[in-house]
Amino acid sequence: INNPKNTSTCKVITITSAECGDGKTLTTGNLGSCFAQLQKKTLLMDCDFRNPSLSALFGLSGRKGLSSLLNLEITLMVLPEEK
Repeated sequence: INNPKNTSTCKVITITSAECGDGKTLTTGNLGSCFAQLQKKTLLMDCDFRNPSLSALFGLSGRKGLSSLLNLEITLMVLPEEK
């Protein structure tokens, strides 16, 4: 993903699995944190509408998110949330 010899850049990384409890949220959170610490532009999206848990991992409320955006209740400019 972050190889200096690789001239192409990865734009999107998707974390998925067929089973619950495989560690998708923890892996996503850790990977996102690593990229942010490397000062890479980083956007984490929790697309699990039945059991969203990425916001809780970072201590956020999760009241506004992807479903709010898709329902046109908010714009991208209001998504960042304070802890």
